[in-house]
Amino acid sequence: MFKNKKKISIVLLLSLMLTFFLPLTVSAEESTEYSDVLEDLGKDESFNANDYPSNATDYSVNLIQVAEGENGELFVYVYQPSDSALDLSASYINMSTKHYEDETQNYKLFSLTLVNSNGVFDKYIVNDFTVSSDTYRYYNIATIYRSYSPQADGSSLPGGGDTLGHKGYAVGKFIVAYGKGNDVTYEAKKIDVVEVEIVSTGIVRYSEGYLLKQEYCDSHFVAFKVNNYDVKDVFDATITYTICDYSYSVGAGLDGTPTIRNEETLTVDIAEYEKGESIGDGILLGYDYEWPRIQTYAEFNSMLEEFENEKIVYEDEEISSSEFVFSFLETDYSVSTGVGTSTFISKRVTDVGILRLHFATDTGVYNLGVVSDLVSDDGEPDVEIGADDNFENAMEDFFEDSFSFIFLLILLLFILVLAIYLKPLFRAIGNGFKEIFSMIWSVFTMPFQLIGHLFSSKRR
Repeated sequence: MFKNKKKISIVLLLSLMLTFFLPLTVSAEESTEYSDVLEDLGKDESFNANDYPSNATDYSVNLIQVAEGENGELFVYVYQPSDSALDLSASYINMSTKHYEDETQNYKLFSLTLVNSNGVFDKYIVNDFTVSSDTYRYYNIATIYRSYSPQADGSSLPGGGDTLGHKGYAVGKFIVAYGKGNDVTYEAKKIDVVEVEIVSTGIVRYSEGYLLKQEYCDSHFVAFKVNNYDVKDVFDATITYTICDYSYSVGAGLDGTPTIRNEETLTVDIAEYEKGESIGDGILLGYDYEWPRIQTYAEFNSMLEEFENEKIVYEDEEISSSEFVFSFLETDYSVSTGVGTSTFISKRVTDVGILRLHFATDTGVYNLGVVSDLVSDDGEPDVEIGADDNFENAMEDFFEDSFSFIFLLILLLFILVLAIYLKPLFRAIGNGFKEIFSMIWSVFTMPFQLIGHLFSSKRR
């Protein structure tokens, strides 16, 4: 027993010596201490904590202010009323760093990390953001988001297999900061935002034909309506989504567990003049399709019914209540089969949201930040344009082209036959015109002939 204690003591001594002589490694995040959120807010003489009461049934998150840190950080101060009953954290902000009057906004989704909390007040740092060195720094914030909560949001989610990832709340605040160090002044102004309700996200899957495996094009779309503007036309927009490589295999002892790799969140701009496409380059039963990036729901639905050659029935019935559809991304989907196994390879797209909308109403043109949720679909296609549709569309094209060719051929033959049978008539008509022209010419030249005849008589 005493030997064991002696060994333990030696081990402890060695551990203490190593601790003393070896450098202690601590991450920057762990070593950073942030000031108290309430203390920071209290530096503003106009701030009154009593204006922000606790409310157990209010599950919103509300941006109060932003502040620049000494090391280029940007902090966001948030009021979360239900903190005492349900502690909900903010997850993202939708922000542009341009003046609100600038026609070229650069809205982007920035993730947030909680660094301090005090009651209903939370302090976050904006990830992957460094404060500009410009004299005037602009923070044009349209939306703040929190993660979906079953207790706060219930179990009733968007239809058709869609899931709510993050709930968006309007901010509509433009903040300008100027000055340096401890002498920074902040001025804020309320600005307009577009309230967008995403009613469906989904996939239209196009068969590209067959080669050595089944290949498809997945066209990812988001359907929505606008609640606070009567939008007549959408010129361009900014979309955010998270994408990853997604694959799984079934059969021969494989349970279909998916492999997910290379996940990243992207921000893209789309415009009404841009097109998406599916190239049917398979050896058998391939067909090419093309579609606009931005369509009304009526245009989108009519297009798909033309492609599928029948009335479309969607999994998500709510899509019919949408006003516009953005077909914002195309990805590959393939199925490879082996001996008793099948492997499915695709891209999974989640947390789709709209960040900016450039649009027209009857009264003007606007380019504004958007308030919308971040919504994910279930990865299954809502509409499938299969090899049978490809064949039918190819046959329609063939007969349309054949009809045009045959019609032109018949028309040419008719003209040729007509020319042959009516040649005597044309000759008679030609001779008639010739005689008429000769008579007119004779009448026209008669005075000159008479004058010439008189002169010739005098010379005799």
